[in-house]
Amino acid sequence: MREEKKKHDWVDLLFKAMTPLFAGLLIAWAGYVSNMTLSSVESKKENARLITELQVKREQAESDLRKDIFNQALKTLLKEDTGKGDLRSQSKRMLRLELLALNFGDSLSLSPLFAEFKNDLDQAEPVNGKDAIDHPERVAVLQKRLRSLAKKVAGAQLSSLEQHGTSIKVRVPLKGISSRASCGHRFYDKELYKWPEDAIKAQLVDFKDDEAYQGLLDEMIAKQSIVTVEKVSHKVTLTFSAVDHCSKTVEVDFDIELVGSSKKSNKSNLLSASAKEKYKVMRGFRLDFFNFPKVDNTRLSDNQRFAIVMEDFNLKNEDPHIEVTGVIFPAEYASLRDRPGMREALQLLQSALNTEQNTDDSEEE
Repeated sequence: MREEKKKHDWVDLLFKAMTPLFAGLLIAWAGYVSNMTLSSVESKKENARLITELQVKREQAESDLRKDIFNQALKTLLKEDTGKGDLRSQSKRMLRLELLALNFGDSLSLSPLFAEFKNDLDQAEPVNGKDAIDHPERVAVLQKRLRSLAKKVAGAQLSSLEQHGTSIKVRVPLKGISSRASCGHRFYDKELYKWPEDAIKAQLVDFKDDEAYQGLLDEMIAKQSIVTVEKVSHKVTLTFSAVDHCSKTVEVDFDIELVGSSKKSNKSNLLSASAKEKYKVMRGFRLDFFNFPKVDNTRLSDNQRFAIVMEDFNLKNEDPHIEVTGVIFPAEYASLRDRPGMREALQLLQSALNTEQNTDDSEEE
């Protein structure tokens, strides 16, 4: 019994002696883990701060560089003493326009600069007799370079907008016209080319004598003219006239009316005749290669925009034609200079609230 008691006493003494040691080790380990955790958190915060600071500095440096390019290019382009007859100075002017268009084409209305440059090239005359030999060829090279730049800028913007909207491809035939025709001749001067009506008539030419021709024609026109973007439907009609093959321009009239919107009503997306007339947009203008869709566009209902671009003016092959693309897209993808006004912003907010209410009602049902 005494031996068991002594053994028990030694165990108690050992336990009492080791308890403070274990407690101290546990506290030390907890302190070490806490310190490592805090150090890791602080390190992550510091890394995040450094990355953010570097990103801000990089964006600031890029903005400063773009600002310098913009100031220098625009200042030189707008100088009054630019030699309009000297093609060497015009070539340098083209380089500055390229810098301006490729860097700021999405936010600036560059159409006047392109149009003015084209007029200067059309009126350019050789400075001396030596330059007169190859003057027409050099002017033609600059004109082609100018159109190529405009098509590049407009094409890049159009490709971006098509990802968020819906496009319309129109091919306007130019039968009976050639590059050798006089510049006074205007194709579609008396007769107009209407889209989609004339395009569909060309497709149904073999069915013209059929009794069901008119009904099929009306059905196809009604179907093809409707363009829907974000559950908002517009009926689009385009009319082309006064085609000028020398300046490569065409008069375009468009008629766009709102025919349906799921944002307008919880029960039906059909609109009354008065509502259609209220949201109807009619406009006409002369279209050339210098229309840039992010900047040169027309406001539609429901915070949407319509833009039209000339992609090709082809007179060289056996099938002369003009290729035009129209696009309807949400306004937030337009130029930074064209933002919705206060009334339009309120309409957007109300539309978002109605959409959310419709979603909640659908979930409850």
